[in-house]
Amino acid sequence: MEGHRGGVGPETSERLLRPWLGKTLSQLAHNVLVTATVVSGLVRTESQWDPGAVGYVDDRDLGLAQINADAHDNLSTDERLTPEVSFQFIIGYLNASLSMLGNNLRDAVASYNLGIGGTRAWIAAGRPELWAPAGTDPDKPRHVTTYIDAVLAG
Repeated sequence: MEGHRGGVGPETSERLLRPWLGKTLSQLAHNVLVTATVVSGLVRTESQWDPGAVGYVDDRDLGLAQINADAHDNLSTDERLTPEVSFQFIIGYLNASLSMLGNNLRDAVASYNLGIGGTRAWIAAGRPELWAPAGTDPDKPRHVTTYIDAVLAG
């Protein structure tokens, strides 16, 4: 077929990478508070299972986990693009967020998008659907509960 180019879409990428996620979860089993469904939902929401994804809003966000270069300068570009590092990052981040946010999974998921401080401010404001974290464009609020629901749907 002329003009047709092959590629790996989200479903194929997920099938290829899910065993890696399972391996990462089993290696960390003694210290994991989140399920594969939550991690998978976050990866799908953030990157559509594209390990080479570059952030739409911020091109410093890279990989499956959309790890931001400035916020996580301890990780190299190559590390942020590595699936195993992405899975470990998500698991570690959500575990820490759960601890800081009263073990509320919805709030921990929100914090992946808003940050801990942004989530605390969002909680104090009554957890509205539309929220613009401090330092972001107030005319472009985030759909927080929609984001959470998408992640938790797996």
